Amino acid sequence: MKRTLLFMTCVLASVMMYAQEESNEYRPLVVEGKHWTYDNFMPFRPAKYDHYYWYDLKGDTLISGKKCLKMYSENLANDSVVRYVGALYEESKKVHCFYPGKDKAELLYDFDCKVGDTLHIDGSRLLVKDIRTEDNGGIAIKKYTLWDYEEVYVVWIEGVGAMTDFFKMTPLPGNYNSLNACELNGEKLYQWINPDYTEKDYHKMGIEGKRWNYIHYYLDEDGEHRAPYSYVVKGDTVIRRTTYKKLWYQDEKSERLVCLILEQGRLVLKSLDFGDNSYDAPIMRSFFDFGRDDFGRVFTWNAKVNTGNTNWMPYGVDTIEVKGQPFRRFTCLQKYSKEGETLTTIEYNGEDVWRDIWVEGIGSESSGIEDQIPLHEQPVRTTSDYTYFVSCDEGGECIFTASDFNIQTKSVADMAYRPFIEEGKVWKVGTISGNPVQVVDYYYFDGDTIIDGKSCKQMMCQRYVSPDYSNEYWTPTSSLSKVGAWYEENKKVYFYDEIRHSMEMKYDFSLNAYDTLQINDEFYVIGPKQMGGIKGFKGVYRNVVMWTPGNSNYSTTWLEGVGGLLGPRINAYNPILSDAMPEFLMSCTVGDEVIYFSDEYEDGATPDVLETKKVRFDFTHTVKTQPKAPKRKVAEKSLYGEYNAQQLDINLSSLEDEYMVHITDASGKVVYEKTINAGNIVGLNVDISTFAEGSYTVSVENSRESFVGEFNSDTTGIEEVRSKRLEPNGHYIYNLQGQRLSDKPAKGLYIQNGVKRVIK
Repeated sequence: MKRTLLFMTCVLASVMMYAQEESNEYRPLVVEGKHWTYDNFMPFRPAKYDHYYWYDLKGDTLISGKKCLKMYSENLANDSVVRYVGALYEESKKVHCFYPGKDKAELLYDFDCKVGDTLHIDGSRLLVKDIRTEDNGGIAIKKYTLWDYEEVYVVWIEGVGAMTDFFKMTPLPGNYNSLNACELNGEKLYQWINPDYTEKDYHKMGIEGKRWNYIHYYLDEDGEHRAPYSYVVKGDTVIRRTTYKKLWYQDEKSERLVCLILEQGRLVLKSLDFGDNSYDAPIMRSFFDFGRDDFGRVFTWNAKVNTGNTNWMPYGVDTIEVKGQPFRRFTCLQKYSKEGETLTTIEYNGEDVWRDIWVEGIGSESSGIEDQIPLHEQPVRTTSDYTYFVSCDEGGECIFTASDFNIQTKSVADMAYRPFIEEGKVWKVGTISGNPVQVVDYYYFDGDTIIDGKSCKQMMCQRYVSPDYSNEYWTPTSSLSKVGAWYEENKKVYFYDEIRHSMEMKYDFSLNAYDTLQINDEFYVIGPKQMGGIKGFKGVYRNVVMWTPGNSNYSTTWLEGVGGLLGPRINAYNPILSDAMPEFLMSCTVGDEVIYFSDEYEDGATPDVLETKKVRFDFTHTVKTQPKAPKRKVAEKSLYGEYNAQQLDINLSSLEDEYMVHITDASGKVVYEKTINAGNIVGLNVDISTFAEGSYTVSVENSRESFVGEFNSDTTGIEEVRSKRLEPNGHYIYNLQGQRLSDKPAKGLYIQNGVKRVIK
């Protein structure tokens, strides 16, 4: 058995070595029958000057004792003439050329070069910058990248030649040639791959065979009629070297070409110009722009044919799942404007404004892929003659229906409202930008108070300033201040300003999508409820867009249970204050549960954080065997944790169900236990400062899967922690990071016996 295994191992090794040698085998360039196609094309000159031309190796000859193959060109000067252009021979991976009338060969290519070599070819010095093997549409090619010291790069392909022109490989002014294909007796050695300008994961509209289905309803003397018709993507055309997809109209009696479609990035362009290669590039106009997420900015279709423009302003973007496929959805406002008139804002309740929904890869709720008609422009159709979108098919199957435009994601519908006011909630806000963050504020509720007959929660702010930061306003010392009071009622959150002595509404989470709200004398449009798309947050959020006639628009985001992304006190973007003193939310926690966390920032202000760097460890993921349990897609990646002597952080971003969390010591004793809903939180921050020295196992599990990780209590300072003196009342004191303090702390916010304590 062992001999057989050894024999098979040797055979496998030999096969692999042979395959590797085969893959590294040099591919000669000078071979009888090789054919090149080059493209002489410049997009900014008349099309009549653009043309393809060819090189062919056919027939041999003997020059100066060297056996050569003759190279011929055809249509090189756009005149359909075949010319003899030289004779080639190849030795030691070097290609030489005898030009017509010459008996001395010149070096044309050196495929025996190495990275860093300098080659002298065709009067130029070429530095070899890179050599690598790449995939060319299923063809393995070896590519050489060279630099000619004039900041111009030259690319060779082994066995093929240069990408610009076989002989004039160094681009010269006016030389716009490019290699289109090279083949040998029908075998492709290189082919130009038509670039896909769409972004990764973008859901295309111009997919061959894709169909949009409609119904034409009309009423005449014969009664009611519902005539089906469709738009279908069928075929393409090449205009000035660019490939366009064709969109056709089809019904039971006729078929006609409607327009050409071109997609770039997430932008969909259309054209009614059906020209061919002899015409200039067609005039394209924007059809849909699925790349817009700058809420509150107005996008204008600059009409080339019509006498006016259509303007739209997105104020909500989310992702919905329909029949197992994700679709990016936009809610937007639209308004028609006169020719030459561009809009800076669109008022939701303004004149001739309507709401529409766009879905990536599908089109609009109002008209699917048809041209959208502003509602105030009465079309020929009436209540007795109109059309409506029904569905969209791809690959012969329905992927989207009209009702799916307004689908509410199951996760949003099922997510219970999380109140803003919760006991133990702490907001961590950065005040001076940059990494590490130099000034950090902790906002938290501390005690009850009655204001205007309302039972409110008092908010405090603990500020920490980095020892490395100081200016005329702030010194590197901590401070504690009273902020104001909050109360919440019917999903509306109110704040009592201690300075203004006034109660004002900060957040209204009860509003419906598309409602308007006045904040600080400005009007805002409320976007739909969304989930996902915000890193470090699993709850419900909505975009809030400010519009002011004649002024720029600003947008912000409200997180249920958290507030604004700039901190709890800032509900709307202020262009003056935000630029002068930027604030940004770093985290929001309730006890040991993390409901929002941004890993973009490093804390450089909170005491001791720089001295207590955390060690990372990964969890092992195990799927439990339970035949009766329904099939479920498990997490694609394992969890990870970070810890130091004071705190263990568990990242729960990839989990969505209810789990039991256990921490056990080496003897199996449970030292921490908690049931958590990972669909509402993104992490756990567990205080481990009182754990004895040793190794621990932490598990996160439910009936279907488990994640298990191990960590060691930090031996540094463990004995010191054990011997730290007690406070007079017999309880240890910790700062907000769960770090146990040895000396009597200065004034500020601390945790004592699990309860917040303010030392003044």
